[in-house]
Amino acid sequence: MNEIDNYIVGLDIGSSKVCVVICELDETEELNILGIGTSLSEGIDKGKIVDSNLLRDAIDKALKRASKVSGIIPNRVITNISFFGIEFVQNPGFILSSSETGQITYSEKIECIRRSKNIVRSKDQMIMHALPLYFKVDGTKLSNPINVFGRNLEVETHLVLGSSESIMQITGILKELSLRIDGFVYDSIASSQVLLTAEERRQ
Repeated sequence: MNEIDNYIVGLDIGSSKVCVVICELDETEELNILGIGTSLSEGIDKGKIVDSNLLRDAIDKALKRASKVSGIIPNRVITNISFFGIEFVQNPGFILSSSETGQITYSEKIECIRRSKNIVRSKDQMIMHALPLYFKVDGTKLSNPINVFGRNLEVETHLVLGSSESIMQITGILKELSLRIDGFVYDSIASSQVLLTAEERRQ
């Protein structure tokens, strides 16, 4: 087997089973599945980690099965976060454009979203996702403000807050398995990417 940084693991920690998918992104940006491995979930109860060692062993078992099929030992992972400890908040962000052309730029759009994440939250919470619901340029509502003429940019953002404890527990487990975390994804968002069309997700 070869350890290649270009390959990545998708990890789904469920209440009944753990599933690992090893895949690669080809030159056309198509995702190719190389191997799948599963194991029974252990150490987790209703989305809460109750035994890190049992969960680590379950993930390791599924990972080894996927590696055996694919012939690859990956070192990067994207994993899900269950509903336990998840909270949702909507918050606005504002910015005054300084673009020389008078048009909203990409960097201003990103900065506006970043400002919408400035909320008062518990030290036990981390922002997992910041999902823009809509933008306004000088009071006009739109889906994408880039290149639109105007000065006042605002965004209404849907924030997904995760449990810091759960995230740190999973981080520790995956580091023990020599996996570098490329990201966490909330369960429902991951499912929507697979099951819903772009138009359905916007609604």
